[in-house]
Amino acid sequence: MALLPSPTSVQILDISRGGVLLEAGHCIRRTSTGRLTTTLKGLPFSAEIEVRRVDTLPNGGCRIGAKFIAMGPDQRRVLEEFTLKGPSL
Repeated sequence: MALLPSPTSVQILDISRGGVLLEAGHCIRRTSTGRLTTTLKGLPFSAEIEVRRVDTLPNGGCRIGAKFIAMGPDQRRVLEEFTLKGPSL
């Protein structure tokens, strides 16, 4: 596994209880791990992720599929509430 060496800006395209689909301006190596930090419905959310899929886009960016590998119980509640009510980042 590789740890992301520095913060990377991403756009969240989709999020579920199991993982997240991201878009980034550059590719990240499959199996890399890192921390996703964002706000869901106004509540702070942070979780450890592992990159499972990387697809290169025509513009040179990438779509990145990642699974959640660790998060605290409070973070799990934020994610569950967000996914039950529907997205509106």
